[in-house]
Amino acid sequence: MGVYRPRCQSLTHQIKNTPLRNAGPIVCFGDSLTAGYGVPAALSYPAQLAQLLQVDSSLVVNLGKSGETAADGLKRLDKDVLSLDPLPRIVIVGFGGNDLMQRRAAVDVFNDLAQIIDKLHGAGCAVILMGLRGSWLYKVDYETPFYELAMKKQCGLVPLCLDGIWGWPWRMADAAHPNGCGYKLLAQRVAAVIRPVLR
Repeated sequence: MGVYRPRCQSLTHQIKNTPLRNAGPIVCFGDSLTAGYGVPAALSYPAQLAQLLQVDSSLVVNLGKSGETAADGLKRLDKDVLSLDPLPRIVIVGFGGNDLMQRRAAVDVFNDLAQIIDKLHGAGCAVILMGLRGSWLYKVDYETPFYELAMKKQCGLVPLCLDGIWGWPWRMADAAHPNGCGYKLLAQRVAAVIRPVLR
């Protein structure tokens, strides 16, 4: 545990809606990992992503809500994301951790994510998924379904985004959430995927 060696790092394919079609911001849409639970807003991964991309903070919008599942994200997608004017150019989708803890069936989780992606693609947004490993405790593999979903739906993928963060005390604010150092590492991983899309 803790060594960041995502097997999905060879994922190479055309990301749908690139070159970018919309003129709106980069939107970070997810749960507490996106919201930046446990740290000041300036240390959340979206805020640190804006710094890494060297863009104004207003161009990276944090639409994370703590405690949400993929089903919750799907319910608020239209109101919170697809109502923006102009529409987002890129949406980084980060759900799955709460689904895992609530032991939702993986088929339901990835069906919800697929619907979120389809709606975003229909609105002209490029989509990047934040992939999780899953849990040996719950005997659930999320790594493979995230990889397969990204391939099928032509999304970017930040694979195993919490490897080397979760479970390392100096990178954690509590048992479940990163601290500023952990969020910085997460932002660096997202930036590495998003830079080619912005170009």
